[in-house]
Amino acid sequence: MEDLVLFGLEVGLSLAASIFVLIYLGGLLKSILTDLCGTEERADFWLGFSKLIFLFFPLLVVIFSSNHSLASTGITSQMLRSIISKVILGELVTLSIVGFVLWMTISTTPQEKSQESINTAKKEVL
Repeated sequence: MEDLVLFGLEVGLSLAASIFVLIYLGGLLKSILTDLCGTEERADFWLGFSKLIFLFFPLLVVIFSSNHSLASTGITSQMLRSIISKVILGELVTLSIVGFVLWMTISTTPQEKSQESINTAKKEVL
């Protein structure tokens, strides 16, 4: 029974951390995605996709790395440290992936826009 409580604690902390990140970044991510995608409908799709990634990937890390079948009596500080580190690891990996994808998109967008401006200017001159 104690294993079930520990597993529930892991899942609960993972979901709580994910929801905190989503609340904190939700509005900011929506504005960036609207700017990058061009339309609000496209941004809404990618925002929904990002929310699901933020919920499920950290949860997946916790579920696959849960190893409390050998738990002794009571919840120890070492067990709590292990649970919290897994939750934070899942969140950091997810933030890194989403951040990298957005960074790559943002860093290439101005170059593409400036190239389009150059091409447009050349056409106008001709």
